[in-house]
Amino acid sequence: MTDRLVLESPHESHRAALVGLYSDAESMVFSMSGPLDAVAANERFDNMLSTAAGLRCAKRPIFERLTGMFVGYAGLDHLVIDGAEEIEIGYRLAPSARGRGYATEACAALLTEAAIDHGGRVVAIIEPTNAASQRVVTKLGFDRRGSTRLSGVAFDVWAAPFGQFKPAT
Repeated sequence: MTDRLVLESPHESHRAALVGLYSDAESMVFSMSGPLDAVAANERFDNMLSTAAGLRCAKRPIFERLTGMFVGYAGLDHLVIDGAEEIEIGYRLAPSARGRGYATEACAALLTEAAIDHGGRVVAIIEPTNAASQRVVTKLGFDRRGSTRLSGVAFDVWAAPFGQFKPAT
């Protein structure tokens, strides 16, 4: 939880909101998969539930504290990049929630909590044209470390050591 946001462990009651987000073309503009059909969106939500059962600070839905409005998700996941397993921070906001600092605020809270259990580094994969996400991770203290291709899509790899994040501003 932050001053403005509530980050909840994913639960079946969140399915409709997250499936809707995964299915929306504008919300999924920088996703390697693009918008998902109903079957794939439900599978992605099921994966969120199973990952949350075994990974501290796994991806979780985000709600505005004052209104209760669903705004997106943020959290950690396992990701293989160039043959190496990494811990990745990921986030996705509904278009109406962008530009308010929510991604930075949610990720800062999650990364601070996650540093209790994790060592090494955390990565973020960002499409080279996604300037907004580049600003988010830069504010958090990440540096661009190279590039990779996932599912045929080019991404920049950003990384930072666990426990050395800048506070959200």
